[in-house]
Amino acid sequence: MKWMAGQLASCAGIGYVKGGGTVAAAVYTLAWYFTSLGQYLYVQIVVLLVMLAVGVWSANKMEQFWGKDSHRVVIDEAAGMCITLCWMPHQWPYALA
Repeated sequence: MKWMAGQLASCAGIGYVKGGGTVAAAVYTLAWYFTSLGQYLYVQIVVLLVMLAVGVWSANKMEQFWGKDSHRVVIDEAAGMCITLCWMPHQWPYALA
């Protein structure tokens, strides 16, 4: 359970690299652009709700091992990008910006 929570909180290990929050946001943006995720608002909202629920659970679970507000927890940055992209048109200039 600890391993799974760590993988989720660090977005599959992205949190271990330098600048992990920025990398996690960029990876989410690429996933948003290259999948149909960005084309349907209701799908984005479901993904956001799942990310928030998983993020809260995994971050709380890993806090006892990594400490409070660890730099390794980057799922919040990915969820923040998800919130931002919910309201953007699904076009490459918006993904680039």
